[in-house]
Amino acid sequence: MQALNQSIAVGPMGFSIGQLLIILAFGIALLTGALIGRRHRTPTADTLFNLLLIALVGARLVFVVRYWGSYDGVLSLLDIRDGGFDPLGGLAAGLGYATPAAVALPASECRWAARCWPAP
Repeated sequence: MQALNQSIAVGPMGFSIGQLLIILAFGIALLTGALIGRRHRTPTADTLFNLLLIALVGARLVFVVRYWGSYDGVLSLLDIRDGGFDPLGGLAAGLGYATPAAVALPASECRWAARCWPAP
């Protein structure tokens, strides 16, 4: 058995180690974004929650498309108890959302943006 597939019971819910690591990473991203955002007076929580939601929906959609023949009806597509999230699909959806948002930042909000993206 792989280490990330082992699970931990928290009350009536069971979480795999991989899911707990994702929750921990998101919590660290929120904390880091809050600390840096407070310094620069920029809200980050909304962007991070949008990014998480879009990545989860993208990961689920890619998984459903890959295993389309295994589902009986529309309600079975929504049942996430099968553990059906495709990590690469989530990464692609998250990058698809985050890249235009990062490029659209004005140089005044991002110190290193002027070095990475020349002014039009």
